[in-house]
Formats: sequence, structure tokens, C-alpha cells
Amino acid sequence: MTDRRIESIKNVFLVVLFSTTILLLYLLWSHNSNNFSILNILAGSGEKADVPRLEEVMAPRYVAISDGSGVFRLAEGYTAHVAAAASEALTEACGQGPVAISEINRMQYSAVMSRYNSIQTALCCDIPFSDYAAYNGVSIGAPADQIQTVSLIAFSDASKESIFIYDGPQDRYFRLRTSADHEYTEDLVSMCTAGSESCYPASEILGFGRAYIAVGAESSLSEGRYISEGAERGRDLRTSMAETVMGENFDFVRRISDGFGNITYMYGYGQKTFTARADGSFEYSSELSSGSAGDFYSDLKTAVTFVARCGGWPGLGGEQISLVLDRADSFGEGRQAGHTYRFKQLLGGVPVRGEDEYPVEITVTNGQVSYYRRAVINYLEMTWSGSSQTAEPANVIANNCNHIYNVMHNNTLVAAVDEAFSEVSEALVDMHQGYFQSSQGSALVPCWIVRMNDGSDFFFDLYDAAPLGFRRSGEYGLE
Repeated sequence: MTDRRIESIKNVFLVVLFSTTILLLYLLWSHNSNNFSILNILAGSGEKADVPRLEEVMAPRYVAISDGSGVFRLAEGYTAHVAAAASEALTEACGQGPVAISEINRMQYSAVMSRYNSIQTALCCDIPFSDYAAYNGVSIGAPADQIQTVSLIAFSDASKESIFIYDGPQDRYFRLRTSADHEYTEDLVSMCTAGSESCYPASEILGFGRAYIAVGAESSLSEGRYISEGAERGRDLRTSMAETVMGENFDFVRRISDGFGNITYMYGYGQKTFTARADGSFEYSSELSSGSAGDFYSDLKTAVTFVARCGGWPGLGGEQISLVLDRADSFGEGRQAGHTYRFKQLLGGVPVRGEDEYPVEITVTNGQVSYYRRAVINYLEMTWSGSSQTAEPANVIANNCNHIYNVMHNNTLVAAVDEAFSEVSEALVDMHQGYFQSSQGSALVPCWIVRMNDGSDFFFDLYDAAPLGFRRSGEYGLE
């Protein structure tokens, strides 16, 4: 090879090196500093994640439909769009003229729901009414101050000009009388697919309570097996999440492994820590910097965006597994205020629950994510069968009322049967089918999920009513 040829090759290499240097400097200076790292660029992980709309993750706990005969049917499938439409109806009606607010008693409310065509939408969780009104553009005025929380929105043909709101924490019902009649009941019912099971208020089946109890329930749910997201996606998911939460500091973190298989990434002296645990879960915590507290929706938006970017949001790609909001708790005042959000998983629209923590728990303090835990699962195999008769829901409560009573009161004393039965029936909030996430054999067991008004959850075998587990309210951080 001639000397001239060698010099030409050297010149080409120099040009390539110079161009590469300019490109890397451009990326360094122009990239968002919160997400930048060399590994992000090389891996292409700097792209924006798919973030769901808040309405998509706020599926209602239930939608109850009545034809005026006293029988209720619960809407099947995904119903987040129904809750969104109910909010839009409230906004529209209140924007058309003056609104008169009056409080009604429980008996009056039950009558207008059971004796007329009606629809009730129980929101995913209790939401401060001031935040709800501001987010949805609901304009009512000072009289609405008496409504502190919105737990349920309802419509009835008994009074087409009225919209009904239930404030769960206060246990109060309100009637909002607008300036004109509307056909909201018919419009919302047309959006639903009503289930075939007949449901009645617990007061009619058990003698006490207001939850809806199915009669002659059937189900096609059968056992399956699951795998943790961490075990399924392995090192790629761990590294991607660590890069995301550490941001520009990722190239300067310490990586610590212990003898149990846990791997911790730490920045500074604990200002930020991220741990990938051997059980497939992930945990992140961060010290607070200056910031201002947000309301329910702004903090929820921060939380949802963070989860979507750090691990991804299940279900957006059409997967059978999805995440929806199940609990929200506020804390603090002033500069040290925020919210903790807990999300449950749905498998084919059916909730998956267990005695352990929620699959996603995230805390936003001063407008920033201060804590994040993720223990998402995916199903390995499912067996589907024809429809079978379940344990009768009323019998599930009757046969297990002492167990529920004792757990709620945190004691092992045997209460009088009548006392336990009446208190448990009155405290029942809702009861629906789902899967119990058992740690034994990574099994998904069909179950009845029973929620009480103190926040406790109980799980009973769907077909023989045997107790599978429970989780007390205090274990969620609730009072």
C-alpha cells in the first residue's frame, strides 16, 4: 500500500472521529438532563413512554343499573368510559343554569334508585369534591361546600333534572337539582353491557347493609399461574428502570448486591435509591427537594406518568393485564403534602388481589415522586371452563362473618353470632369476583373479593367459600 493511500485512510478516520465527537456533544447539550445518560442514547430508551389518560386508569368500582323493578344488574367489562361520561353529564348540567343542592336520607336515595330506571357509578376511590369539580369544570358555587368528597354519581328517571352524589367518608347523600330535564340515565345505560346476574341491596338479602349482593351467581373463572414481571423481563427491565429513576446521575451511582439476590443502585448518600429485589419487585425512594403540593389530579398525573416511564403501563398494547387506580390517600399540609396512589391489576377485566402489597404503589410529595414500589405480574397459563355455580354470596358472608368481624376488630374472641353478622353486613362495601394471588405455586385462585368500610379486604374461594386470606386497613396505611 502506498504512503499516499495510507494518508488518505488516516484522513477519513480523522473526519469520522471529528464528526462523532460533534454528534455526541450535540446530544449531551440538547438532551433533557433529567433523562440523559450515554446508556439511554445507545439503547434508544430516551423516547417518550406511552402514558394513559387519567380517565383510562380511573375505572369505577362498579356501575349498577336498575329498570325500576328493584333488581339491579352490574355492568360488565371495562367501564372507565361510563365514569367519564357521568362526569361530563354533571359538568354539562351544572353549566346550564342555577343548581340547588339539598341533602336527602338513605331511604329516599334507595327509593329513587330502585323504583325507577337508574344508573349509579361508584368511582374508583373517594375524590375531594373541590378537586373533582375543578378538574371537570363543574360550576356550582358556595352551596357545594357541604359536599366534601365524591364517591358515587347517580342518575334516575324519578327526577330527570337531578343528579345524585354520595359522599362516602361523611355517609351523606346529596341531590343536585339543575335547571332542566335530561336524558342522562338512558344515555349512560346505553353505554353499558348489563350482566345477567340479579343483584339486590344487602339489606334485602342479609337484613342489613347497602352493598349489592348477587343471587344465583355463576362464573367461568378457573385457576391459573403467574410470573413476576421482574422474573419475566429480567436484567433489561431492571437496568431500564434504574436508568430512568436516576436520570443524569445513572453513570455515577453505586451498585450494591447482597447475599439474598437483591441489587441496589444508590446515588450519593441515599438521596436516591433503587432496589431490584429477588422476588421480582422493584422499590425506589428519593429525598425531597423544593416544590409545591399538588391537588388530587395533578399528583395523579405525575404518578401515572412516572409509572409509565419507569417500567411501562400494562395494557396499553392490548395485553390482558392492565392497571387501574383502587385507592388514594392524602397526607400532610402545606409544603409537606401529597398523595399515595395504589393500583390494582386486572386480568381480562377481572381484578387480581392478594395479601401482599398492591402491584403498584406510588407516593407524590410536594409534586415529586418520593416513593415507588412495583410488583406487577403476568399470567403464565390459564385454564378456561364453562360457567359454573359459585358459592352463594350471601352464604359467603353468613358463614364467614365471625372471621371477618374478628379481623376487623383485631382480636380472636368469638363474638355473638347476631352481633358479628349485623355489623359485618352493615360494613360491607362491595363484593365481586376476582383472582387471589397466592404465593403457593404462583397460583391465581378464583375468589370472592369482599371489601369492608374500614378499608379491609377479604378473599374467599369462589366456589366453596373457604377463606384464602385478608388484608387489614392498617396495612394499606389507612386509618
